[in-house]
Amino acid sequence: MSNWNPLDRALFLVRRQISIAHPPGTSVPSTEQLARVLRLPKTHVHRALQRLDTLGEISLHTGSFPVRLRPHEPHPRDRALHGAVRDRIRAGYYLPGQALPTGLLGEEFRLRPHHVQRALRFLVAEKTLRFDENGAYGPGHYVPVESMEAVA
Repeated sequence: MSNWNPLDRALFLVRRQISIAHPPGTSVPSTEQLARVLRLPKTHVHRALQRLDTLGEISLHTGSFPVRLRPHEPHPRDRALHGAVRDRIRAGYYLPGQALPTGLLGEEFRLRPHHVQRALRFLVAEKTLRFDENGAYGPGHYVPVESMEAVA
């Protein structure tokens, strides 16, 4: 770990501290508290927390403290997009084989591109969507042909 850059080291230490001391569903200490315990600069701890939020391991801005998410639990800010995409597939708005307009969805739900990707990974896991590197319209998320059975 000595040859890691400072932000990677901070991410490792913050993730380890959270996983050891804070069960899923519980609050995580503040940036200041974690920085003090881990003896790291607050800016590094803050960036590590932001990265864990982007990865969907914690949720920032859910109250006064971050919350550690349960495994396979969608991020609270992703739930609206997650539900809307599922509902739109069920309603036939997105058709089998269609590429999902992730940029437009990000704008609609006020999510950054990496947060859209975080939200869609749950739909991929449940086979409501599929990610295809070589899709008909380029790399992206597509509604599978068998999607109507998956979301019914």
